[in-house]
Amino acid sequence: MTKRRINLGNNILSQEPSGPKMKTEIPGPKSKQFMKKLEKTQNALSTIFVLDVEKSIGNYAVDVDGNILLDVYEQIASLPLGYNHPAIQKVFQDSKNLSQLVNRPALGVHPTPQFIKQIDQTLLRIAPKGLDYIQPMMCGSCSNENAFKAMCIWYANKYRNGKAFTDEELKSSMYNKPPGCPNISIMSFEGAFHGRTFGALSCTHSKPIHKIDIPSFDWPAAPFPRYKYPLEANERENTKEDEKCLARVNFLF
Repeated sequence: MTKRRINLGNNILSQEPSGPKMKTEIPGPKSKQFMKKLEKTQNALSTIFVLDVEKSIGNYAVDVDGNILLDVYEQIASLPLGYNHPAIQKVFQDSKNLSQLVNRPALGVHPTPQFIKQIDQTLLRIAPKGLDYIQPMMCGSCSNENAFKAMCIWYANKYRNGKAFTDEELKSSMYNKPPGCPNISIMSFEGAFHGRTFGALSCTHSKPIHKIDIPSFDWPAAPFPRYKYPLEANERENTKEDEKCLARVNFLF
């Protein structure tokens, strides 16, 4: 860790509140007012409170009623560095980066020199050894969707021995029929959450409310080991759990 990174980390920690501080119930009166307005344009049943993002800092979220909360949720884990981190703010204040945000290109068709440089200096620099290609996506669900498609394309190309698509494959794909759309599947695990788009949702098995009323691919789901803790005191039971789950995986394959 460089001295600059340590200084930036210390800087944001010094700006954090000394701890949580509650002024009202949750949601507070101002949050309720905003939520009532929000209900006129969208479903707000999952809204817990309305955030004052400008006052939020580091690990602490501040709502519009002035309540200070230690935030371990961090916007569904999308803010690993916390709120209003000075290093992140500096990046967005850079005019070169600002132009990238204002004029978001179709990256596969019209990438910019700045984007190519950024990919090389950021994601590619920390990529695991042997993984030399980068395909940025907008969210976790669409990342999974494209990973699924990449696997299917790789598998079909291998099955085809690298040959060109047949006329039958091309025509049948337009009607969601094999051989163009082959009857292959992706196995997922019980309890998993991978997203809410169609493919990712077919691999999601965490809550019925995520899936109810939505058509789904007929793909298999295997049990995931549920260990007893502490691990060292339950080694025998956990080994049996592994064996049981692996047997089911083998059966599904």
